[in-house]
Amino acid sequence: MTDERPFLPEPEPAAPTQQAQPSPRKTLLLWIVLIALFAAIWSLVGEDKGGTPPPEPSRFGGWWLGLLPSGLVFAFAVYFFRTYRQSIDFNLALEAGRRAMAERRFGDAARAFGEVAAAHEKQPLYSAAARSQTAGACLASGNLVEARRLYTELERIRSLVFTSSVRLQAAIQLGMTNALLGDLETAAAWTEEARGRLRKTKDDRLGAASLLCVVDAVIALRRGRRADALKLLESNWLLLREVLSANQMRVVEVIRSFAEASAVLREHNAVSARLVRIEPVQPGEFAYLGVAWPEMKTFLDAHGLG
Repeated sequence: MTDERPFLPEPEPAAPTQQAQPSPRKTLLLWIVLIALFAAIWSLVGEDKGGTPPPEPSRFGGWWLGLLPSGLVFAFAVYFFRTYRQSIDFNLALEAGRRAMAERRFGDAARAFGEVAAAHEKQPLYSAAARSQTAGACLASGNLVEARRLYTELERIRSLVFTSSVRLQAAIQLGMTNALLGDLETAAAWTEEARGRLRKTKDDRLGAASLLCVVDAVIALRRGRRADALKLLESNWLLLREVLSANQMRVVEVIRSFAEASAVLREHNAVSARLVRIEPVQPGEFAYLGVAWPEMKTFLDAHGLG
């Protein structure tokens, strides 16, 4: 790698747990409670010596005690099916935006995902997922400033129960959007922040590290360090190809082709052979890479990718 940083940072070691010492007061209290329970149970089930009249039967009997576990099971079943139904409805709502993304109608996709996010405003988990899709559509459409704004909002989310993966992905994408916009210092700061979070997370570490690797390569290219970017991509190519999706790898192929285009040590046909693997290409599919990057725009236009 360019500065010998690991592709996948080692997770932070868990803090050693100290064995709790038993408290004499708690032990004494526990014994008192146990003795009281034993005495109460004995008084209920112990032998009747005949000195006390039998208790009068209750009007309510014990039937209502059976309703408590049944009610809990019913409530859990209702919650499960309601959550399951919400998940199905959410995935159905995303279909319009996903179809638009597949057809490279990125503006339509951003609007569709935005509507889903607004409709699920009271459900933070679904809202965050839809807003992430909206930001991705804005990025693909070339609206880098809006994508950066949306990713910034996602990175600041605190209302979710589990926000670490959402905020990690947002930090990585903020590195990419700022790198494409040419704000390299901010981009580098976000990659360092993401790398620190990667050490603390256990959720899809390889996926996050792969995206972070691509962002580091873009930053190196924008700084004119093509050899460093090529070394970074080549040394992690098998992992990138294994972990990233097909569409993500097509973007990485374009970025690597751009890096190889001016590298004197590469074979002449390396770029053309690599770009063949990303076909077919829809008009404007990769244009967002060159919106604020003149050299990349020239490369994209020269190869019919703009």
